[in-house]
Amino acid sequence: MRLRLAKISLLIVVVALTTDLVLGQAGRLIVPTWRSELREAAARPGHPLFHHGLAPLATFESLFGSTRTPYFTNSLSMRDASTRDVPLRSDKFRVLFMGDSMTEGLGVRYEEAFAGKIGDVLAERNVEVLNGGLISYAGSIYYRKTKHYIQDLGLQANAVVVFIDISDIEDEALCYRMDEDEIVRSLCPRTISFARKAKAFLKANSVYYRLYRTIKDALSERARQKRLGPIGAVTNLTRGRWTLDDALYEQIGAPGLEKNKLYLDKLQAFLKERGIPLTVAVYPWPDQILARDLESRQVTFWRAWAKEQGAGFVNLFPVFINDKDPVATITDYFIPYDVHFNAAGHALVAKAFLEQYRLPPRR
Repeated sequence: MRLRLAKISLLIVVVALTTDLVLGQAGRLIVPTWRSELREAAARPGHPLFHHGLAPLATFESLFGSTRTPYFTNSLSMRDASTRDVPLRSDKFRVLFMGDSMTEGLGVRYEEAFAGKIGDVLAERNVEVLNGGLISYAGSIYYRKTKHYIQDLGLQANAVVVFIDISDIEDEALCYRMDEDEIVRSLCPRTISFARKAKAFLKANSVYYRLYRTIKDALSERARQKRLGPIGAVTNLTRGRWTLDDALYEQIGAPGLEKNKLYLDKLQAFLKERGIPLTVAVYPWPDQILARDLESRQVTFWRAWAKEQGAGFVNLFPVFINDKDPVATITDYFIPYDVHFNAAGHALVAKAFLEQYRLPPRR
């Protein structure tokens, strides 16, 4: 009797798992968010030189929090307004942007992102903006990716602008290293456990596990938002407070700034050899806005670096830190419960950048 019950139980488990995986394959094809997630993952592959990039001529819906935005990449594997072909050479004056997820424009349509808005304005002056920014980039990748495109691929770039994010400092301090062959490798996480691989597989293939994770993640995020509130959820963050907290500055800020400086030095030397002017731009996170950290360590460090290196410098801190109530500023210009700009924040950055940035003379 016990043996029969065991066989029946095993059969039920096998049938349930088989049904789950079969339904999972169907779900991957017909459930919009599932399909979009898989398409986005495929369009964000690793890169052999600078760790991660984008696939060329990709179209998908980007999932960011609760938002879904149309996403396109051009033939150069950069985010763009459409899947257009971009030749390596052009009769237009070209400005290459580098940055992280802020520059990429996560959470908004490309037309709403500051790179897209700046590009639209400069297009009227026969200037083309190419956006090389992508999530979790930092100094080593800015250098290696720019060098790869200009030297290895022969991309024409008449000017380069690097938008240095507050989080670049921690990312470079803890997560990236460049080896002797100038290949950027990640140390975060140092190892990918079997459990993580198994969970990733189940989320991509199992209806039961995906439903469980969807509900669990939604409840966890809702609890976080309720516990912290809209301002608490985006402030007092380790990645953002290194400019304000002396202990975090010693642990993350100082080493991260020095590592980023090393690679920006390399980038400036590379560009100078080719007569390509470099500009660095900085902007605050909610932590700096709430603390009115106007003369932030981020500002003073990169302003001094730009002066020493003969690079351009665009300071966007004052457009967010002024007489306006800081809570209202965060509410008005950032995605709720997130540290990324909303459409209004991107519009403010684009306007302020265009007021400060001076296009180099055409050669």
